[in-house]
Amino acid sequence: MTLRHLVVLGVVAGVGFTMALFIAQLAFTDPRLLAAAKLGVLTASGVAAVLGLIIGRILLPAAVVAGAARSADEAESSTEL
Repeated sequence: MTLRHLVVLGVVAGVGFTMALFIAQLAFTDPRLLAAAKLGVLTASGVAAVLGLIIGRILLPAAVVAGAARSADEAESSTEL
């Protein structure tokens, strides 16, 4: 595991928002504050997902596997008898 993998993993970990929603439910009795907290958590989760995809594409290029098919047609034709 390299630093690149760790950075992408850290960003993607921001998607886990279930516990934050549970804590907000317990912490706020005012419906407006609860709605604001939920909106903030869901927005941050969405931002983390988008950043995880973008940073993952930039920092983690696709690995080329020796002998792997380059397209679906090539993979399908390799199984013909």
